Amino acid sequence: MQKIRINFVDFWKGFDKNNNYFINMLYGLYGKNNIEICKKPDYLFYSCFGYENLKYDCIKIFYTGENIVPDFNLCDYALGINELYFGDRYEWFPFYIQDGYKKAYELANRIKRCTHNKSGFCCYVVSNALGNPMRKKLIDALNNYKEVASGGRYRNNVGGPVKDKLKFQKNYKFNLCMENSSTPGYVTEKLIEGFASGGIPIYWGDPNIGQIFNEKSFINCMRYNSVDDIVKDIIKLDQNDELYQKMISEPIFIKESRGEKKNAEDNIRRFVLNIFEQDIQNARRLNNTYIGYRYMKRMKRFEPAFQTYRFFERVFGFYENLKKRHD
Repeated sequence: MQKIRINFVDFWKGFDKNNNYFINMLYGLYGKNNIEICKKPDYLFYSCFGYENLKYDCIKIFYTGENIVPDFNLCDYALGINELYFGDRYEWFPFYIQDGYKKAYELANRIKRCTHNKSGFCCYVVSNALGNPMRKKLIDALNNYKEVASGGRYRNNVGGPVKDKLKFQKNYKFNLCMENSSTPGYVTEKLIEGFASGGIPIYWGDPNIGQIFNEKSFINCMRYNSVDDIVKDIIKLDQNDELYQKMISEPIFIKESRGEKKNAEDNIRRFVLNIFEQDIQNARRLNNTYIGYRYMKRMKRFEPAFQTYRFFERVFGFYENLKKRHD
């Protein structure tokens, strides 16, 4: 078969073109010798950390694990966290099934959760100070009951950022697993890592999380009317070993949930196969005529301005982050 020519741009710092979820999937589907990473690809995978993708004229596949909606005027296909339906152009991609989180996922599925060797009350590992205000409210409310240990850079109180997140979390009965924002479908690695620690996750984020994970196995903050009500139930579990043991004995997934790794990966594999099994011209989905062409041309014209904006965004964001860490 003819080699499949691909490239990756605009991903996060440290992203490896030769070893990532998508390239490994393609190697498995078509064989390593049939995949070529090159500067003039027929297929481009890109993310939301730059604007280099605007320079390419090929089939473009957008991926994000961030809480942003794909612009289908700029990509042929997209994988993301939002609960969208757009024919064969979009597939939901739960962040926690990525290669880097396989260990946590496997631990979450097989570990026997228990109170044994858990000397601490509650912890969290956060370095981003710009998350939803709900996080700070819950931390402050819990601190009024017992001190909550912070192992990240944000409000650290354990002598510095921890090197091994899972090892740190295993010492605590409860783990705060709070997304930076709340959107249906936006589920990162946080909840899976909370389960992998062997304790009870306290989750805030996806309002539909109960469609994927068993709500009897964790504290779903999205079901409560107030922070005080959340804290009351946490205190009950902390002071009643029987209630605590009952919760951590529950399975973490709803049976046959689409969020289970096998089911999610099957859906993504079918999505990718649909793209690459078509003739290249038939696989195109972008509107490259008239209004669509003008839209793309306008975006390309503003690329230098986007790059400048991105630079100042990083600078101001850095100083804003420093300020909020000390609040």
